[in-house]
Amino acid sequence: MSGWLSLGGTAAGDAHEEYSRAAWQISSRCNAHGACVEVARLAAGDIGVRDGKDQSGPVLRFTSVQWRSFVASVRSGDLS
Repeated sequence: MSGWLSLGGTAAGDAHEEYSRAAWQISSRCNAHGACVEVARLAAGDIGVRDGKDQSGPVLRFTSVQWRSFVASVRSGDLS
């Protein structure tokens, strides 16, 4: 098993179980080679993001506030 990234006080073992149960989604615009990120809603409204090609790899965990800020920055072009 690769390392699981957990932030916000969730123990790594608990996070692994939570991430395994999560309903991961990919964008409908994902290419045929699976070079996409996957996103899932996690406990307490957090958002998990992982590499679709390495589903047992690390997960970045964002609070809902952090996620909304990130998405807003992407949409406005602030991250280009």
